[in-house]
Amino acid sequence: MAAISISEQAQGGSIPFDIDKSAAVISNDPAKIYEEYRYLRKECPLIHTSQYGGYWLLTRYDDVKRAALDSETYISSVRAVVPSDPRGIRRPPLNFDAPAHTPFRTALERTVKPARLRRLREPLQKHAEAELAPLIARGRGDISAEFAANFVARMESEWLNLEPDVAPKLAVTAASWLNAWRMQDGETVKANSQKMYQIAQELLADRRMHPRNPEEDPASSLLLERDADGHPLKEEHLIGCLRQSLVVGVVAPPILIGSICNHLSKDKDLQDRLREDESLIPAALEEFLRLYSPYRGFARTTSQEVCLHGKTIHPKEPTTLCYTAANRDPEVFENPDEFIIHRENIASHMGFGRGRHRCAGMPLARLALDIVLRVILRSTKDFEVDELSDLTPRFLDSSLHMFFTKFVPILPIIHRPTFVYRDCSAPLLLNAIALGSLFLGTEDATVKGEALWRLAYTAIATSWPEMTGHKREHDACSGVELVLTALLSQIYAALSRNRTLRMTSQTFYGLSMHWAQYCGMYDLVPYRQTLPQNHDSIETKMHAWRSWAARETQLRTLLGLCIIDGVVPQFSGNLVNTWSATNSLPLSADEDAFAAETVDEWIEVMVSRGHNTGSGPDRFSDLYHSLVPDGTHMGPVYCLPGLLTIRILLEILASLTNDFERLNKGSQAQVAQKLGAVKALVTLRTHLAQSTTLSAADKTIGLLRWHTVCLDLVVSTARGARRMCYHYNITQHIFGGKKREEPSRIDPNAWTQGLRARKCLLHAMEIHKIASEIPLGIIHDTCLPGALFAAATTFSSFALPGLSKVLVPPSVDWSMVILQGLDDTGQNTTTSTADVSKDTLAFLTNNVNPQPPGWIARNLVYELSAIRILLHSLSQHWGVTREMEEVVGAWEARCS
Repeated sequence: MAAISISEQAQGGSIPFDIDKSAAVISNDPAKIYEEYRYLRKECPLIHTSQYGGYWLLTRYDDVKRAALDSETYISSVRAVVPSDPRGIRRPPLNFDAPAHTPFRTALERTVKPARLRRLREPLQKHAEAELAPLIARGRGDISAEFAANFVARMESEWLNLEPDVAPKLAVTAASWLNAWRMQDGETVKANSQKMYQIAQELLADRRMHPRNPEEDPASSLLLERDADGHPLKEEHLIGCLRQSLVVGVVAPPILIGSICNHLSKDKDLQDRLREDESLIPAALEEFLRLYSPYRGFARTTSQEVCLHGKTIHPKEPTTLCYTAANRDPEVFENPDEFIIHRENIASHMGFGRGRHRCAGMPLARLALDIVLRVILRSTKDFEVDELSDLTPRFLDSSLHMFFTKFVPILPIIHRPTFVYRDCSAPLLLNAIALGSLFLGTEDATVKGEALWRLAYTAIATSWPEMTGHKREHDACSGVELVLTALLSQIYAALSRNRTLRMTSQTFYGLSMHWAQYCGMYDLVPYRQTLPQNHDSIETKMHAWRSWAARETQLRTLLGLCIIDGVVPQFSGNLVNTWSATNSLPLSADEDAFAAETVDEWIEVMVSRGHNTGSGPDRFSDLYHSLVPDGTHMGPVYCLPGLLTIRILLEILASLTNDFERLNKGSQAQVAQKLGAVKALVTLRTHLAQSTTLSAADKTIGLLRWHTVCLDLVVSTARGARRMCYHYNITQHIFGGKKREEPSRIDPNAWTQGLRARKCLLHAMEIHKIASEIPLGIIHDTCLPGALFAAATTFSSFALPGLSKVLVPPSVDWSMVILQGLDDTGQNTTTSTADVSKDTLAFLTNNVNPQPPGWIARNLVYELSAIRILLHSLSQHWGVTREMEEVVGAWEARCS
């Protein structure tokens, strides 16, 4: 029962999901927890884990609410928390069922009535101001550990009427107890719990001798109560109730206060809005309680058999009611992962639980949170999370290692053998570390990486005038390091999960090219320098090697700008703007030469590759023209030197052909130029398919990008996705902002019947096939997120209007797919008698027999589900895929 497979839940995928190793069970990383709760709610809303002795987990809102309200079936007297107390001790009211728990709850609720809370506001505010003052004075501090933990200890002392010197001891004891409880360290739990028991015991003894107003004092209120038989409550239960109140009151608020401050540090607009208008604070707090429920949930034990979602919970089995997952259920809360103030159904949240065991101290908690937020906002003009306070050499070294071993191989723009850290500017290193941090696989590393990116971005924004004039020893011109730094920054931001960073990438992505042009970086000529001889001095050889590497880094930086220009439009919908400058650049060096580890190895490779022989094309424009057909003949297929060159050719052709079929306008010469570029794409695919020099991985990436370019040749998938979301009222944050309105409505049914739609569908099928078989070493290539989302957009354009099942030919004539219907070329492609061409033409013209032999039935909803899983697997590296996954999930839900 513990391990399930996604393939059991969603057709088209087989990635294993092990609940016993899931973040939903064992992690304290919020991002991972929320992510896996999303999966569990959708695919497996009731699941069993063997962790902590074994229990069932409920994650859907309706299931959790039903269980919380059904106190007869789901009882609390056996087990109320996971993990449970190592010693198995039960304390009221949490571990008691009615009617035994009722007098304890009545006693506690009596002391948090409005009149008492009004009297507590002033002393609590003074405590908050006093505890925050040291942090304000030093300009930094840990808001949870240094402020919130101390404040809530003061709050508990005021509510319980403890002596003032007890509060600091209580804060330390509660924190130690919590950490030990999480680690199931029974001895430490016992030691700290005993200290809290002693506080409760001494308090109760004092109130017996000196009773106070029961509406003002919890211990006195408890002594007033009687059980169902009219007897005084047992001493051990009275002490246990007070001890339970100490823990709950001290543990939960600091967690939530930390989450609130973290959220506000990232949402400066909301922070300023609440500071300017404090009347919004109560509504904001309710939404924070929903978003960041401090307790993930509480457990119950079934008193009878329960059948739910095709599974059976047997009597006496623990079941956890996951309030955190329920509070983000999209079936109840629209856009559940967003902060929406004045949410219409906010009263439905279960931040304080539900039913008989809803938090008895809820009014006091709301008062404390209100006071804390007001004091923090009044005491500051701005605050943000200090994400770099715990940077370690290990993190920095690991991130740089991952940068060179994971990122550089997919975009080889930095020459590792001659790269010297001490000669690099700080912004360049910071961006390299930020990119490398994405491959460490932890949320903490990602947060630190983003903070480093922001530092680098600020440095570039404030010092770029000086950096344009900076020239390193072996550089041919100034500004190379600036443009290289900006390129790495651009790549990080373009694929980031952070919407502000992506918007920055889309808005300012042309600056790098302008800096490069200003500094003369595009004034490169083919490399014709004489190579050193093996017998030359090491100094001579090293100087030549480093000068060559510097020139090659300059060239590859410019080529990288062209590649990222192909990535950004996939999210912005804007056209690329570097192709004309890139077209005139010389070809990059052979990959083996660039990867040579030593100077002698470099010389050997350069000689063996025929350096300086003058044979073959020199510039990308030469390669481009060699691919463009002459008259009616297709261009020759050169042995193109490596994946980087092919990717640049694809971007040049993409810039000429983007959205060509929809916007086939302009002068006859312009249309002819674009049509030539379209035909060149056909020639390029022939090279990719037949190449014997490309590795399997390089061929895979080349074909993946080729199909994506060809899909956008037919129609802009970015524009199509944006318009589809608008048409079906689906929120998206990828293209142009969620509130962007479209000038006209689309006609989904008419689209699916057309030639262009069927061309797109064939490309989308091939993209999905290639991506499903992609080697692990290149699964994080920068072109993959956009390609997958383009395919998902195409599938959705058919499935949403109801065409979820299609028949496709077993093989495809890609030349026909590209050229069919363009100018007079379509007639040239219809004369072929090959079966593959006949099948392709039949599909494109929607002239398919009812049961064509060999054709394959494809379920587009299953295809969508499989792509959503692939996007999920990429989200650790490229955060934008989380947004894509959500949109694809929304499309998929509409198709169900």
